[in-house]
Amino acid sequence: PVKVYYDPKRRLILGFELKNPVDTSETIQVAHKQWIDTEYGKMLQEVEIVQGAKDTFHIAFDEIHLNTGFEKHDTGICEELAEKDELLKTIETFNAAFAAGNIEAVEPLICDRYLHTNGNSQAIGRSEWLAFFRNRKKEIDSGRLAILKYEMDQVRVELHGNTGIVTARILAVSESDGQLSEDEYRVTNIWVKENGTWKRAGFHDITQ
Repeated sequence: PVKVYYDPKRRLILGFELKNPVDTSETIQVAHKQWIDTEYGKMLQEVEIVQGAKDTFHIAFDEIHLNTGFEKHDTGICEELAEKDELLKTIETFNAAFAAGNIEAVEPLICDRYLHTNGNSQAIGRSEWLAFFRNRKKEIDSGRLAILKYEMDQVRVELHGNTGIVTARILAVSESDGQLSEDEYRVTNIWVKENGTWKRAGFHDITQ
């Protein structure tokens, strides 16, 4: 079985034992490919492959931006990978739709009891935020507002059952009535899985 843990250098380690010894280089390549071919695995950067005790090998990876919290057994790893991968894809879909002003794509991804807070502003609910988003879409459609860049990086995810806590940095560039605006801010998002779909339940940001 594969065991996953962090070493003192904060590298992610995949350790596995060969039950039926075969060509070690081929085995390592297969095990490595199984992880790297996943969407999550593409975010990992290989550092080294080392041999431990007899027929025991380890694949070491650089520190990853997502905080895994893996269980030390295969089932927990696979479940965690699948859930985080699904949540990350949902966030990508949400962000692309938000940048484009696509309310039809965004609305189903917002919880009924959604709470949204910007900086020092008072928190607003789902209906108020969607009203803001509709007005924003009108400005985009009229040409008064242009979203030139909306990117999320430095993402970290923690899952607690059907709830996900996501922290990240947002880099946004827009042009409104001819005025260019560049913003960088930190966000904390709360996502919950309802009826098989990840939905955003809360948002808070702070300007850098």
